[in-house]
Amino acid sequence: MATSTLKYKRFPAHKSESEKQPLLKRSRKRRTSVTASFSATLEAIPENRAKSFTTEIKEEDLPGKRRKKIILSIFLTLLTVLSTVTFGISVPLYVASFKDGFIAILLVAFWFPPLFFFQVLLFKLFIDPSIVLKSSAPWSNVFMVGFAIALNGIMLAYTSDPNRTPPYLQARIFHPIRMKDLSFFSPMMIHEDMIKGEKTQFVYAILQTLVIPYTVFIRYLMLGKGINVKQALCLLTLFAGILISLLPQFTIPQTAAATNVTNDVTRPAKEWYFPFTYALSYLPLAFGLTLMEKNTMVHKANTVVYIAWAQVFLYGTYILLFWTDFLPKFGYANGTQDFANSVKKGLACLYTNSSDCKSVLPTAIVFMISYCISNMCNILLIKHAQGAIYVAVSTALVMPLGTIFWTLFTPDLKWQPQFSSSMWFVVLALIIMVPSTFLYSIFGNLSSPKSAYKSYQHSQVRLRRSSRGYRTIPRSNSSPNLYKVLL
Repeated sequence: MATSTLKYKRFPAHKSESEKQPLLKRSRKRRTSVTASFSATLEAIPENRAKSFTTEIKEEDLPGKRRKKIILSIFLTLLTVLSTVTFGISVPLYVASFKDGFIAILLVAFWFPPLFFFQVLLFKLFIDPSIVLKSSAPWSNVFMVGFAIALNGIMLAYTSDPNRTPPYLQARIFHPIRMKDLSFFSPMMIHEDMIKGEKTQFVYAILQTLVIPYTVFIRYLMLGKGINVKQALCLLTLFAGILISLLPQFTIPQTAAATNVTNDVTRPAKEWYFPFTYALSYLPLAFGLTLMEKNTMVHKANTVVYIAWAQVFLYGTYILLFWTDFLPKFGYANGTQDFANSVKKGLACLYTNSSDCKSVLPTAIVFMISYCISNMCNILLIKHAQGAIYVAVSTALVMPLGTIFWTLFTPDLKWQPQFSSSMWFVVLALIIMVPSTFLYSIFGNLSSPKSAYKSYQHSQVRLRRSSRGYRTIPRSNSSPNLYKVLL
């Protein structure tokens, strides 16, 4: 079916009113003709095909809305990075008191659903009373999100032991004796000599960055959404920044030998399947992020309710997969008695003043709060920024920022700045990565055609194929509640 496209030109400043009038008259005549043609087209469409069209305008396509969306994306990105850095710092300090990383996850994840539903209650009482507890997204999709994120955490719990996957392939803080296992996304690591107060080279992630290409690929398969050329260049620049931060890694063996420090972080893995499983652990995370985007965009799921129910299924997955801790050469428990003792010790650390655990409870509280904020910001970024890929891109900043934090503080969180030559590589990487991250979002927001606003401003309707029938969204002068729009 042939369609007509209007081209509206700005009148030059030097044009007089008499010169503008014929142009304006011609424009009005042309617009009336197109409107009549549009109405005739609608009437000419057979009834059986009428449902295959809709007229839909997105207010976010307007220039003012687009500008606000970019500002919102930048704010959410900063909040996401800060909360994720806090999350990554608190995780190893919390896990340090546990011999079994899976038990550490199981005990603290118990509080995730109550915290998120408490958040739902606050939103219902003070922001949007119309919120209902039932998720508008299909329950199977909500379950798959919780299952995917839980699977990611479990795979990391069993493969992030430095004796299984070399730390230079990870992004974590560890101590060979106490910090044996780091379960979630620990974005930096500490050597044994750093625990003793001597800071040396830092080790950065390689395999963690796989979440970005995973997300790009899965998002294209599931949603049919790709990235434009400018966004691809931003991703390449981001990877270049990561490689720059990794350059000091090549000098670690020489540094260890020169300082007479026993350093085993660069030795190869004992079994090939541990690094392989570690690399695959970010595949379910990418799937979960993409499914979040689908549910929030297609099913218009309320983000607070949606993420709360996802946490319920996440913890249920942890409980159902407890048997993985008994797998030979994979889990940490040597039997049911050992598993029970680990649970007992973990409960004592969390809810008693056990001298063996030091201050685990405050660290666990910081961990849970930062986890909740990070997850909420992630899903808001998915909904209001450039989808699941942008969330994966934003988390890449956590690595160098965490490294800078541990340059300024000791593992017991005391101020003791101590810089080395490798820090200049991290600073240079940040200078490259931060603009690349924000430009990725900006280029995505500027990628839609300008005709989208023009058709909205002049005719207020736009013909688009769909299965919902005819629908006209008029221009709205009201300003909706910002929090309702966010959610």
